[in-house]
Amino acid sequence: MPIPYNGLYFYPPRSSNRIPYKDGPILSMFKRYADSVAQYKMNGVNTQLKVFPDQTIELWTRHKIDEHGRESSSGTPQKVKNYVLPKALRDEVISLTPSGVFAIYNVELMHAKTQMVKNVLYFFDVLVWKSQHLIGMTYGERHKLLQNVLGDRPMPIHDAKLSDALYLAGNMAPAKWDSAWQSVKDSPYCEGLVLKRTGSISALQVGLSQVNNGGFMVRIRKPMKNALY
Repeated sequence: MPIPYNGLYFYPPRSSNRIPYKDGPILSMFKRYADSVAQYKMNGVNTQLKVFPDQTIELWTRHKIDEHGRESSSGTPQKVKNYVLPKALRDEVISLTPSGVFAIYNVELMHAKTQMVKNVLYFFDVLVWKSQHLIGMTYGERHKLLQNVLGDRPMPIHDAKLSDALYLAGNMAPAKWDSAWQSVKDSPYCEGLVLKRTGSISALQVGLSQVNNGGFMVRIRKPMKNALY
């Protein structure tokens, strides 16, 4: 069950599981699970959007850097550098979040990686709500909480330009995955899909390392220059 949040940094959920989108045992297995969904994977920076009780907002990456500037599990957590959240987006996040308590959203910050998308926050998880670290809450429950906060805000994946907006990752049932993958292929800023389980296997655990909570999801990326998927 959720526990009081102590204000300290923790890693967001991240899986090392990756597969291509083609017939195979893992994709077939996910398609058969009754609690499986897919979400679009956007090309951005995996970011924790942290709202403080006084409505201060900070953006944190999933990296820790040591004194030599190298990534290290024992290093110091890093804020997102060289970026300031525009006032309009900040005000919108504040308007959606209860005051006087902590909240931490997991979002894709889309700004630096493509000229087509600027100042966009793509929400896909909530990890702390009303100063409660949502330990033990399933991904399905956490996504439903996000829906209640944001409403349905599907992100288009073929627009010529997107800017200054908040979007919510939608959950697609297995029957829609093939057509979704075809759409991903032609998108200039959507990298692929993330398959997720939403039932008990997805209950949130404390993120003690960069790879954590990975058993309930798998990433599927379009072929890229330095990676097959």
